[in-house]
Amino acid sequence: MKITEVYEELKGMTDEFYFVSYEMLRFSDKSEEIECVIYVRGIGQHKAPTFKLVLDKVKEAMGKIKSDSLDDGGE
Repeated sequence: MKITEVYEELKGMTDEFYFVSYEMLRFSDKSEEIECVIYVRGIGQHKAPTFKLVLDKVKEAMGKIKSDSLDDGGE
């Protein structure tokens, strides 16, 4: 899922302020970590290694899906 797709989905879900970010961290031991973040005013900030998973977390916080429907994030 692309960051622009996340933005478009959020645009249809809320009129509140929100932001979407993507970070790729590389550590001195050459390990890497990816962090996708969505913040929505009134819902808070959520993080996950994929945009799909973090968007699902936001949808759960908004009451749009149940937590048992969350998967491992996929693409």
